[in-house]
Amino acid sequence: MKRTLVALALLAFSSLTMAGGEGLVVNSSSGQTIALNAEKQQQVKFWLQQLTLSALYRDVVQESNAAEWTQALQSGASIYCQYPANSLLAMPERQTLAFDAILLPVPDQGFPAYVFLKHGSKYKRVAKYDPWVLQKLEIEAGLLSQREPSVQRWLF
Repeated sequence: MKRTLVALALLAFSSLTMAGGEGLVVNSSSGQTIALNAEKQQQVKFWLQQLTLSALYRDVVQESNAAEWTQALQSGASIYCQYPANSLLAMPERQTLAFDAILLPVPDQGFPAYVFLKHGSKYKRVAKYDPWVLQKLEIEAGLLSQREPSVQRWLF
């Protein structure tokens, strides 16, 4: 059953990854934008989507607001990705999330509290994501210098 869910989710996200019109910005904790080549951008987009998917799997979706979004955007290190309007994330027996952008604030230590999603003027946040996926995302985005993940891999 889990394999089927993961396969369906990967299929849904592969269409988002290939779609045009999206933009990606990775900022370090010093506020500098990290330049990524096209291949790295695709990898970061993929892992950001997987992180959001892992949170949706655990079904911890909460309402948020513009003030929280702005605070997260200005919090230092972050990964921000804009997607085509009305992109969807769906899993069986979970709510469907519509979004135009995903924002991940990355603290200097510890784990981010939430992954934020924006859809027009509405905001949501998801939590309880897979920490291994987070570490993989941070490595691909250039926010972690280590190459060997230290978080043990478990299926979400």
